[in-house]
Amino acid sequence: TLSLVSSRALFKKLCTSTRDLWYYVTRGVGHEENKKKATMSSDDTDEQLFPIDIHYYKLIDWLVDRRHCDLKWLNEAREVQGRVKRALGDLPEQIKETLHVTDPLHYYDCVDVVERLKVLDGDEKTLFGQYSSPRLKEWADILKQYEKKNIYLAECAQILIRNVKYEVPALRQQISKCQSTQRECERREGECLASATTLRNTFQVSCKEMNISGERVREELRSLVDELPGVYRDTMATLPSVMEAIMGYEAFSRTIHNRHADEKFLPMLSYILKHGNVSVYEWKHGKPPPEPQVQCVLTSSNASNEGALEIDWGGGDLEVGQEETGEEVMGMDTSVFEIVVEGSGTTLATAVDPELQPLLESPQARNLLLNDLMELKEFISQRMLELSSNTNTVLGVEQFNDDVTLHGVQSETKLQNMLDHVSKVMNMLTNARVQHLFLIKGSPRYLDRLSHSLLQHQELANRAASHAHVYRGKGEEAGILAGHLEPQLTILVQRTKHLQEKVAADISRRYNNRVVNIMGEINQL
Repeated sequence: TLSLVSSRALFKKLCTSTRDLWYYVTRGVGHEENKKKATMSSDDTDEQLFPIDIHYYKLIDWLVDRRHCDLKWLNEAREVQGRVKRALGDLPEQIKETLHVTDPLHYYDCVDVVERLKVLDGDEKTLFGQYSSPRLKEWADILKQYEKKNIYLAECAQILIRNVKYEVPALRQQISKCQSTQRECERREGECLASATTLRNTFQVSCKEMNISGERVREELRSLVDELPGVYRDTMATLPSVMEAIMGYEAFSRTIHNRHADEKFLPMLSYILKHGNVSVYEWKHGKPPPEPQVQCVLTSSNASNEGALEIDWGGGDLEVGQEETGEEVMGMDTSVFEIVVEGSGTTLATAVDPELQPLLESPQARNLLLNDLMELKEFISQRMLELSSNTNTVLGVEQFNDDVTLHGVQSETKLQNMLDHVSKVMNMLTNARVQHLFLIKGSPRYLDRLSHSLLQHQELANRAASHAHVYRGKGEEAGILAGHLEPQLTILVQRTKHLQEKVAADISRRYNNRVVNIMGEINQL
């Protein structure tokens, strides 16, 4: 009986333990699991609130570190790109026109090609599930190869890095350089045009001063020498106006300095006023020059060797080419003559004796005349200065009251009139144009230098205009290049932005649609 009671108590106790165990198994464990699941669900909800931020430059490393892409993705991507290039040759033209074949096509471009081929070739499939169109089949295989090991993600990340880091900045730098070149060319073109205008104006002013048109500068300058006789006539017509000043100067000098009555004042000026613009020979020797008797026999050097040029001097024959060691031939000074040979073979003898020149044409006599005029001008200027001072000097008016000749040098008005006449005569012989005429007549080398200096302005103006034309062309080329590059930059930025959105959406899909932000300079394009 005791054993039976003990057995019953043990059984009852065992049943109670079993019931507790069942309760624990059926309710306790489930409760803990539900509690854990609720905790995990709460954590997942919190994670969804945080975005995934990835710097664009670290995008490939991020994909490789999280096992989305293989380390050797580049080799496989190159193989896929080779298939894409080969498949491009079989595409219809209407699809090629919409693709940017200058840039390497990426995965999403291939997706667009497949969608367009489905419209053109149809999306019918064979019994084995493949497309019946060979082109569509080829492009579908390319997509599958891209999706294997997520090669397309790494390749798109590489394109993003290359575009943001290199392609877009290079295009912008090139456009900026073209625009800078265009502005610089416009500035230099303006400077060259302004310089050409200034040089042409200088040339026109110089020609106007020389009274030439500028069409044939050297010939026109040489023809200006014909104006010298007119200058001599005008000067001789104006010279008598200084007679009153000369008389006043002579009377003043004799009175103040007690000079002898026979002493000559202003010898060259007085001589020209008395005798006129005679020859230098007459001024030196006091008589007119003898008439030269020279016979010039002109022969052609092309006739024969025996028919050499002979010049008959009146006393004998002299052949050109005959050697003479003396300065005189047949009793005449050969330095007086010059032989001029023309290109046609004709020889001409002309006389250029300096003593046969008029006094105003001779540099020596003209300088003496200018010295006298300068002496007379300085006397008048000094006399006006003395009269303008209020101090009493030894040259007072009361000293010359008895000499009528000296009354003219005691009036400032008359002295000013004399000074104007003397200055006018000096200006007629010393102005720039007349000096050019004297130098042109006396020196052929000066004629060459003067014509060269005038033509140099025109040449420099033409050169500046030519440079302006070159700068205009370079500026236009830079503007055209910038116009071609700007649309390319716009398209590249748009493609980069589109690719950024696609990559971000793909990564977001892999992380339960969490927000993915690709950070960095890519957002500042």
